Amino acid sequence: MKSSIIYTVIYNRKNKLNANGKALVQVRAQQDGRTRYFSTDIYLTPKQWNAKSRKVRNTHPNSFIYNQKIRDMVEAMEAYEIQMINRYGEFPLSRLHEYSTNINVQAPKSFTEFFALELVNNPMKPGSHK
Repeated sequence: MKSSIIYTVIYNRKNKLNANGKALVQVRAQQDGRTRYFSTDIYLTPKQWNAKSRKVRNTHPNSFIYNQKIRDMVEAMEAYEIQMINRYGEFPLSRLHEYSTNINVQAPKSFTEFFALELVNNPMKPGSHK
């Protein structure tokens, strides 16, 4: 059985600044020794990031908005993970990227609808579908 996923907000993971002197804020997801990174699309200078609290400093003009965006992203990932665990019993880290496309997707109403969705979303070759 898979353990739950641990989420951590990371700043400047690669220790490199871009041409504007900024680095990316990412969400790190870890499960059973595996790690995946998800971009928040937020770029900050080192002075705008508080490493201890893992938040955008209050001195940044958009600190409230950026911190809320980061919180919402982590909460959406956690909610999707819980939803999938409740539905299927476990949830592998490799499927976490689906959270952004499935936030407002309703569960299929019948087995036929579920199976049709699985065929569309499965990376099998067309010959395997037959």
